[in-house]
Amino acid sequence: MRCSAGLRIKAYLPKGKVPGEIKDDGFSDSPELVLSCVMPDTCIAIELDHRVGGIPNATGENGRQSLDAVAYLQTALLYTNSFGNRRVRVTTLAMQATSSIPKLFSSANFDSLTAFMIRQAIGDIFNKDAAGSLHNARKGIMNKCVSILANYRKYAEVEASPGQLILPEALQLLPLFCLSLLKGRMFRSSRASQSSSNCKPSPTADERAFHIFYSSNVSPAMSMLSVHPSLYDLNNMPNDVGESVLLKPRRMGQSTHVDGHFDEDDFVRYSYKAYIQLPPSTKPSIACIRPDGVYLLDDGFRFFCFVGRDVSIDARAEFLSFEESSDKDARKRHISISTLSEFGSRIWRVISQLRKSYQCNTLDGYERHSYSPVIVVIGSGGAGFRTVIDSALEEEMIESLVEDTSSEEQNYEEFLIGIFNRVRNVTI
Repeated sequence: MRCSAGLRIKAYLPKGKVPGEIKDDGFSDSPELVLSCVMPDTCIAIELDHRVGGIPNATGENGRQSLDAVAYLQTALLYTNSFGNRRVRVTTLAMQATSSIPKLFSSANFDSLTAFMIRQAIGDIFNKDAAGSLHNARKGIMNKCVSILANYRKYAEVEASPGQLILPEALQLLPLFCLSLLKGRMFRSSRASQSSSNCKPSPTADERAFHIFYSSNVSPAMSMLSVHPSLYDLNNMPNDVGESVLLKPRRMGQSTHVDGHFDEDDFVRYSYKAYIQLPPSTKPSIACIRPDGVYLLDDGFRFFCFVGRDVSIDARAEFLSFEESSDKDARKRHISISTLSEFGSRIWRVISQLRKSYQCNTLDGYERHSYSPVIVVIGSGGAGFRTVIDSALEEEMIESLVEDTSSEEQNYEEFLIGIFNRVRNVTI
């Protein structure tokens, strides 16, 4: 990768855990990254830095300098295709530079920022030069969140009362992301499991290592979901949930038609994108889960289908399939979602759509790093409750509800108050 004047490559992220080998001869400003393979979901993060003098203004007609500077980034991927032929794929990106802080914040890409911050935090764990540790990584996440919001309040010229926390329009979910990151399996401290007889720590070393490995390569589209789950309410779903819907293409931005026709190319592309309507989502909190309800929790790695303890036996029999184990022990039998009922089939179609991860009214899609299994959890005391299995699964599910108060972390409201106090102290 190389940059235009005014910029330079500072580092590949996460430091010490880059998915490849960096070759730097010390003379080039663009060190090479050697990868064993490149897949559709390969995502590389590169930290840029400003050179002394800044980005020069673009030169317009007659040699006059324009007021708007433009920065250029160019990547070259040298690879061997399946036929053994060497190929190079060059991508060039032009970005508008600005000296306006409000414009800078309004153009921020939240998904890219979250993927970048995850890699920075992982690098802080393994940073040998700065005595990297889990504590330093957690501290760095908080400091970056406070720094971003404090600079926005100080330089974006936003009118606000002293007792109000102001969030940029594009970064409304930044505090929630930071809280979820702190309470996730990567950065929270291990604690004894309440349901395990052998007091197995949660997370285990293997679980933490897996999430660190996954997040080191996470794409911007999956970065938020990997730390903050989505909770879907399967009770009283609208009739179109679980059914195919027609995606509406975007209107032509600069259409010369008086009636504003749709882009014909979009019609062709959208016709190949089947989309299943998703159920309404709700806040991932224990307060939003009723004991007589059915919910689907997607944490990016697994799907938890939670069946409350007060759900009737007839309703359970409609969409659940109970398979007896070989030793006829009801406490160990396998429970799955049946495809024989209309309700169960709708749930499976919703899960299939979430695995594809295509968003409604867009052509953008992304792939998950791993296949997400479906796990049925019976609420404690409900019909079909498996004492050992469901107790452990319910605890894992509750740990994923990052907006609730835990034994070591605050809930979202308390976290926002703490962030506001720190931002106010910085800007005073």
